[in-house]
Amino acid sequence: QSTPYLLNCVSFTDLNNATAVGDAGIILRTTDGGQNWVEQSSGITTGFWEVSFTDADNGTAVGGFGVIIRTTNGGASWMQQNSNYSFALMAVYFTDANTGTAVGADGTILRTTNGGGIPVELTSFTATSQTGYVELKWMTATETNNQGFEVQRGTSNSEFVSIGFVEGNGTTTEPKSYTFKDRNVSTDTYLYRLKQIDFNGNYEYSNVVEATVDFSPIEFMLSQNYPNPFNPTTTFEYSIPERTDVKLTILNIVGEEVVTLVNRTIDAGNYSIKFNAANLPSGVYFYKLKAGNNVITKKMLLLK
Repeated sequence: QSTPYLLNCVSFTDLNNATAVGDAGIILRTTDGGQNWVEQSSGITTGFWEVSFTDADNGTAVGGFGVIIRTTNGGASWMQQNSNYSFALMAVYFTDANTGTAVGADGTILRTTNGGGIPVELTSFTATSQTGYVELKWMTATETNNQGFEVQRGTSNSEFVSIGFVEGNGTTTEPKSYTFKDRNVSTDTYLYRLKQIDFNGNYEYSNVVEATVDFSPIEFMLSQNYPNPFNPTTTFEYSIPERTDVKLTILNIVGEEVVTLVNRTIDAGNYSIKFNAANLPSGVYFYKLKAGNNVITKKMLLLK
């Protein structure tokens, strides 16, 4: 049978059954010793370098960018597996359905004793930005020997670090759902992944999901100071939607400036500043925020 793609490897399990793989994710299967070949869907467009079948049902193919796919039904369907490897895998060999070795272009050797499968079947993993936090949700279809999930976070400029742990359900065949809230966030784009850990210490990483957090203010705002009345300290909070010249001053009852707290160009953001009025007498005061053409003035009371 002719094909427009380059075939790189073929694996026979007996005189009749064989599978061939090649460029652009091509997989061909024969059950009559090669007289006829049927193309199978791999779901992968990356080229395969080698395939290894231990019997007519169980086979593994490897290829570019660390791709590994696995079938347990003779190639009727294939499932991609996580190799945590980004270079081309050039060869793979299984001695039985569970024990196999793959080698990479840079000399890396990968080894599995469970058919390359993971003990936890993760069916979904999402990260959603909420008000003040990022909510992670994931679901599993089945779990085997699952101690739990270490939640890891990174950014485009930082490595992944652990930010929490969620206990697993050990061994179960029932679907399970999990939630984790990351409240230690600011305006940025975050990357999240799960490190699923077995009770025996083995682990696998999930795919990476992304969430963008934006705490940037959308309007010019000056809150009421707190506490109010106060003695002798109080706090002002204000928001600036864009970079501009900002001046925050304290005025006496007749409108004279008695203290300047801020007088500079600042970036957009939310700000908080404490004011100590120990050197001022009791009475009514005003505080005024000017940012560009915007001005807000509010009243406060100092009681000593």
